[in-house]
Amino acid sequence: MEHRNKIHVKEKRIVFYDGHCILCNKSVQFLLTQDIHQKLSFATLQSAFAKDMLLHGEFKFDRLPESVIFFDGTKMFTNSDAVFEALRQANGKKSWLGYFRIVPKFIRDFIYEVVAKNRYKWFGKAESCIVPPEKWKERFLS
Repeated sequence: MEHRNKIHVKEKRIVFYDGHCILCNKSVQFLLTQDIHQKLSFATLQSAFAKDMLLHGEFKFDRLPESVIFFDGTKMFTNSDAVFEALRQANGKKSWLGYFRIVPKFIRDFIYEVVAKNRYKWFGKAESCIVPPEKWKERFLS
């Protein structure tokens, strides 16, 4: 599987997210509506694809991350950078949200970490990964 992924992932912009997190799923739905040129693909962190790419692929994380990751075809973005890069790449009607990137990284990442640590308590947790609507299924990597 790793060889197959290396061939195809360089052509993709991938958002890796927690498939059990309701906030994460709502954020993915938002990105799907903003991604007017359908540039983005999505993979839950629980998927075999994510595990293969993140743990055994070129970037080799020590353990599976718990936060959102954005892969632009060459580079991995984490934490608040991942959020803002995914928004920028979606280039949709709400691309102005990317201007919040001017906030210093240490402040953005602090806010990101607070929300990430409390996401289940504040927004809820699904028992299983939410199945995407049929119209978007081809954009999800498993």
